[in-house]
Amino acid sequence: MRVPIMQTPTWRFPTARPAHLARLLALAVLPLAGAVAGALIDERHHLGFTNWSSACRTAGFAFGSVVTFSFELLPTAIVGLLAGGLALQALGFALRNRAPHADLCLAAHAGCALTMPIGSSLCALSLPLPAMLVTDAMLALVAAWALSGFARRLRAAPDALHP
Repeated sequence: MRVPIMQTPTWRFPTARPAHLARLLALAVLPLAGAVAGALIDERHHLGFTNWSSACRTAGFAFGSVVTFSFELLPTAIVGLLAGGLALQALGFALRNRAPHADLCLAAHAGCALTMPIGSSLCALSLPLPAMLVTDAMLALVAAWALSGFARRLRAAPDALHP
């Protein structure tokens, strides 16, 4: 009797349509938009972003100092970031029965969370603000794109993971 050999699925980067990428980008930058809105409030009230960027550049590349300066100088930006992430999760919860859209929300949230340490460390590179925002958005988009392909692959073959 011949026993069938179990084939392990291979993972490939997903091919994305422009509309898919546009939706994913809009979802991935939602927490970043909340952080920017909060940073604008902090900047107006006490020059929060200006002081934060100069303090980060002075301290050099140290993740601990970036986190400390963020909590002290940009508290409204952190609240905006958390509110954007919460809005993204609420949208994913509302669309939970529509699998592609809920997967996009989850992938966008995970991509943002994975790239947040890299994005917040960009202040030490002396990049201008628009370049920092675009770089952070693109990092979140790439991570969300890879994770959405992985989620789609898991949904397509759930039995392949548990032989």
